[in-house]
Amino acid sequence: MDKSKKSKMPLVVGLIAFLVIAGAAVLAGVFLAKRPNSENDTVAKEATSARETLAPQITIGETEEPSERPTNEPTPEVTTEPVDVYQVYYDGMEKRFRKYIVDTAEASRIDMYSNMLKDALTQKDAAMCSAVKKNLDKLERKLLKSSKKKTAEIKKQLSSWEKKDSSAETKKSTGYQKAKSRAKRLEKKGMFADARSQYLECIKMLKDAKAAASKKLANRSTEYYKPVWKDDDTCELLSNYNLSKSDVARLSYEEIRYYVNTIFAVAGYKFKSKEIQEFFEYQSWYGGGVTSRQQDIIDLLNSPDAYKGTPLSDNFKLLQKGRS
Repeated sequence: MDKSKKSKMPLVVGLIAFLVIAGAAVLAGVFLAKRPNSENDTVAKEATSARETLAPQITIGETEEPSERPTNEPTPEVTTEPVDVYQVYYDGMEKRFRKYIVDTAEASRIDMYSNMLKDALTQKDAAMCSAVKKNLDKLERKLLKSSKKKTAEIKKQLSSWEKKDSSAETKKSTGYQKAKSRAKRLEKKGMFADARSQYLECIKMLKDAKAAASKKLANRSTEYYKPVWKDDDTCELLSNYNLSKSDVARLSYEEIRYYVNTIFAVAGYKFKSKEIQEFFEYQSWYGGGVTSRQQDIIDLLNSPDAYKGTPLSDNFKLLQKGRS
């Protein structure tokens, strides 16, 4: 090969190498352009999520690009209630939601939607009014369901109180019957908040009756123990003779209580009441208290090694049934 050809060879090789490198760079650029940018995608997702989080709960709707329609196809009409309709709804909101039993959070939501509806009415924005009303309708359905449940719970409490012995006279009273009848009427009309108040008033009457009965019972409970007197007869009766169910049925609650205390005293109970303890200490048959735990005495009365099978034990069981 002559010298001129040898001198041109490096130039040719260099040109080929340049073209190869340039081609590779172009291909790499095309590949990277088509490849999704994962970091950008992540940022975009986070931004979208943030916008959704920060966006208000009420959305009127997304704006869409107008699509081309054939000229012979009629354009659908977009109907919106007049603003006056929402004004009427707004004016009746207080009365509408007052009938439900609402908690603090629910009351705050009602106030929030009320203010939003008021602003929308001021701006005469029918679309916003419609959106707010949809949320209020959803909230009202939820309140209706929860109010029914809460009312049922109150009625269950009332039923429990009505079963107590102290409620017998109160249930017959005119005031109680009127309050309960009023509560039922209000519940039937869907006025759950007012019905609940009447049911609670009934419960209060029954609670007051129980408190009065307990106070009266407390005053009577010491009548048997005030006088300083010997009572050997009761001790002898309970220790040696078996009472019948008819005997117990004729006894008052306080008489049953006195008999039970006498049985406890015979078995060696030390009373926590100073007055009752002093009364039994005055009795010649009382050997003094050995325990202040009622369960210890009950165990003795049921023990075959102590009182089980004796009139004292049998009378205690019968008296307990009569007191319950």
